[in-house]
Amino acid sequence: MAKGRMISRGLAVDYEFNRMPAEAMLLYLLTIPHLDRDGLITGRPASLAALVAPMQRRYAAEEIVLGCIAEWLTAGFVVRYAVKGRDVLFFKGFRKNNIGLEYRNEPVSLFPPPPGYQRGAEGLVPEDAEERAALAACFKATSGYRQSLLAWQPAGSRAETGAGPADGGSTRGAAAGTGRGRRSRKEALPETAAGGVEEPAGEPVEEPASALAGIADAELDAYVMLLDSELAVGWTDLEKTLGVMVRSEREQLLLWLHHYQRVGFGTVKSTRAAIVRAHMNKGEGAPQVRGKQQRELKQAIWDCRYVDGWAG
Repeated sequence: MAKGRMISRGLAVDYEFNRMPAEAMLLYLLTIPHLDRDGLITGRPASLAALVAPMQRRYAAEEIVLGCIAEWLTAGFVVRYAVKGRDVLFFKGFRKNNIGLEYRNEPVSLFPPPPGYQRGAEGLVPEDAEERAALAACFKATSGYRQSLLAWQPAGSRAETGAGPADGGSTRGAAAGTGRGRRSRKEALPETAAGGVEEPAGEPVEEPASALAGIADAELDAYVMLLDSELAVGWTDLEKTLGVMVRSEREQLLLWLHHYQRVGFGTVKSTRAAIVRAHMNKGEGAPQVRGKQQRELKQAIWDCRYVDGWAG
């Protein structure tokens, strides 16, 4: 992602912006550089404050951040929508204020598009024709984004030609009823007649190293800490421990926690942390994951990082 984003000078004289409390204006300005290429960011108060204003104690209180978001919504600068029960914020003026954005060179947004928008190859496309035309007018005639906006066709027309939104493929669902989406990193799988995913027959078991290929260390660490909390494992100084672990040890720890998330710890005399440590110290090797289970685990790790606002 780019190191910064553009902010319109028009904010200096914008009535709606200047009528907001100072703390809402400041948080708004601090948030803009952290938006992804579609102008999206987590709407969870604690995650948002930790990401965009980690040294501002005034935003430590959740009610303060919620109040700021409410001001943004009232001013019409932001749209809030839910993804699996978790809020996402869409900054409506982001794209027109970042005309030089090199969309294809930016990391793919891992949030579904907001209601009323489709995701195309060059960016989000408003479904409303007037809004689409107004946005296109902000860009030069040679802009690929402008051309995609002007060439966009309603869903019925695309169904006949087989093209996706703005030739950019299908979009992932948001809370507005478009269903759960999948990362673009994930390879498409054939579907059964019933609409489910078809599992290849005799799919080989993956070794731990390959099962988590493509997952960054920071993503592994975030999910390990989440599982430690959810399962009440109580691993002492977990963050410090992860900091000295090599990659294979991180994967092994995550896969053991994932195993016990599925089967449960049952009634045991030892602490849960001691049980997991014993597996690792014995060199038993991590539990194996395969096919659908592997894909679901990767999806859960990505959801943990990007939807919870842990992306750096």
